[in-house]
Amino acid sequence: MRPEHWLFTIPLRLRSLFRWAQTDQELDDELREHLERKTEEYVAQGMTQEEAHRRARLDLGGIEQTKEKCRDARRVNWIQDFVQDLRFGLRLLRKSPGFTAVAVLTLALGIGTTTAMFSIVDKVVLRPLSYADSGQLVMIDEWTPSFGPIPVNSLHFQEWRRTATSFDQIALVGGGDVNVTDSSEPERLPGARVSPALFPILAVQPQLGRAFLSEEDVPGRDHVVLIGNELWRGRYSADPHILDRTISIDGVAHEIVGVLPANFHFPKLGALYPVTILQEKPQIWKPIALRPEELTPGGGFNFVSIGRLKPGVTLIQASSELDAIERGFSAQVSKALGSDLRSHVLPLKDRIVGRARTGLELMLMAVGSVLFIGCLNLMNLLLARLSSRRRELAVRSAIGASRWRLTRQMIVESLTLSAMGGACGVFVAYLGVRLFLAVAPFDLPRLDEVHVDMSVVMFALLVSTIAGLVIGIWPASQLSAAEIAEVMPSGTRSTSGRGVGRLRSAVVSGQVALGALCLIASGLLLESLVNLLNVDRGFDASQVVTVGVNPPVSQYPTLEKRVAFVRTVLDELKVLPGVTSVAAANMLPLSGEGGNSALSVAGTSTALFEHALGNIRTVSSDYFRTMGMSLQAGRLFNDGDQQRQVAVISTSIAKRAWPGENPIGKRFHFGPPSVPDKEVIGVVNDVRSVSLEAGPSFNVYISYWQGPFIAIEFALKTT
Repeated sequence: MRPEHWLFTIPLRLRSLFRWAQTDQELDDELREHLERKTEEYVAQGMTQEEAHRRARLDLGGIEQTKEKCRDARRVNWIQDFVQDLRFGLRLLRKSPGFTAVAVLTLALGIGTTTAMFSIVDKVVLRPLSYADSGQLVMIDEWTPSFGPIPVNSLHFQEWRRTATSFDQIALVGGGDVNVTDSSEPERLPGARVSPALFPILAVQPQLGRAFLSEEDVPGRDHVVLIGNELWRGRYSADPHILDRTISIDGVAHEIVGVLPANFHFPKLGALYPVTILQEKPQIWKPIALRPEELTPGGGFNFVSIGRLKPGVTLIQASSELDAIERGFSAQVSKALGSDLRSHVLPLKDRIVGRARTGLELMLMAVGSVLFIGCLNLMNLLLARLSSRRRELAVRSAIGASRWRLTRQMIVESLTLSAMGGACGVFVAYLGVRLFLAVAPFDLPRLDEVHVDMSVVMFALLVSTIAGLVIGIWPASQLSAAEIAEVMPSGTRSTSGRGVGRLRSAVVSGQVALGALCLIASGLLLESLVNLLNVDRGFDASQVVTVGVNPPVSQYPTLEKRVAFVRTVLDELKVLPGVTSVAAANMLPLSGEGGNSALSVAGTSTALFEHALGNIRTVSSDYFRTMGMSLQAGRLFNDGDQQRQVAVISTSIAKRAWPGENPIGKRFHFGPPSVPDKEVIGVVNDVRSVSLEAGPSFNVYISYWQGPFIAIEFALKTT
């Protein structure tokens, strides 16, 4: 079309849309003027005034019909019709407050819960990690045929970093709580030890100060820390002069060199490990500065590794390169590492959200099913209302309303209901997200990124529109039958009633089917919960009180001093009223895996990973009695075992390492070569160290007086 056409058409349509009353008045004036001119022409031809006016009206074809044609030509009359339908629908809803309240409440709950779950699934599962080019970020585990992925040995990591060419950089990460002391109250906070390369890998720059330097990644030069934004704003009131301030971490002075940005969403450390470890999101960051005892081939597998792939490098290529390095380790130190040690490379996002993906998606499907059941219920109510509105609809049809106009009216009414329900649903979604965050499981990742934003509001709008169409189209499809039933003889009316009745029966059947499906699923979940509650934990936690402490390394630098501290505390706790027994351990049951170390059996050539990867637990002599564990064979620790290289093992290790044999008196090895072999003196029942649904762990118990661990958990059995 020519530009001058649009120069005329667009302003006309805009005036018709926003100044429709004035435009209609101008149209009336124009038609009246046209009618007067035609009348005058016919009068001039000899007709009477009355006959000329009648002839002019016939030529015009009807005033109202001509007006409709003019409005159609402007192509904005559908908006006016929609406004009319909307006003009419609102009047009907005001006349039925009970129905309106039930419908809006049903939709608000359905749309709100669905939107809340979408908000959680979107932030946790669907969205990429909040790092630059996060698709190139990977986790690197070690892998064995018997146990699958396991944490990383620090010596192996150093070889990867020195040799591998598939990565821009790789970093090592470990963690643990630290005691922070400064001018404020002392506080125990979750901390992390990281390679200086971690922050460049994640493309994160501190909002204040700087990141770690490579020369700070050595013992003695690592007395610098970065703090998180939450800690900076909470404990230090967002002090802009926080840099260079000295704080004490585990009794050692450290200098704050930087504050991480508010949009830095690092996961809980437990989410990064291939085994279940309960560790919080770090608030204090230190250089990892590996100590000599951590750099041993057969030492602990206690770290995780994060890397950034070079452009064009695939996961398979990176894994193949690391496998070659791992085979070199196995060949060099087969007694310490076994013959089939490999790597396991996977996207960082898969590690963080992989465990939560299925559960969250199932929850979204569940609340979506509830919303659909609510829509079917409202559809049934609208079908019932349709029966009471047949006369009204028949009258409107008789005076000229088309079937499409009546159908559109019904759909607009349902969309109005869904819009009201959706508006309330956004508020319900906000409350639902807040409630979910308050009761969410500890290990659910990325919770600090979950919030209601514009994408959630748009999702609520989309769901509201779909719900409005679902509950409106089926009842609207019965309008033709309703109209015929009113205008046809009464003998035909029952046919229409049977048609609507069949549709209502189908809707009710759908509700019952979906309700039964949800009920069955709920029953299965309830059964699983009951089974978990009744599962054999392997210990008795009734009347047991626990408390954790983390003595500063600066005050208790040696094993002798830590042992003396623990003995003193145990002696003080034993004399408390109502206490029947007390014990100390580095980790309690159901607190995750930790202190993992490969076990090798003396006198065999079998690779150690084909035996077990033990969770080392250091415990005092009364630990088993305090925790209600039972002795299966041999004996437990006594005071004379402090200097003896003895261990108590779980039943699963005994069956794995010495199938069909008596394990008492057998010897095995774990840790660096300098660690002496341990003699098995007892076997206790298996306990669940990770969770109720996970199987029992391979636990090795050694005397706390020989253990190298610093963190202490005290357990008190009371009357």
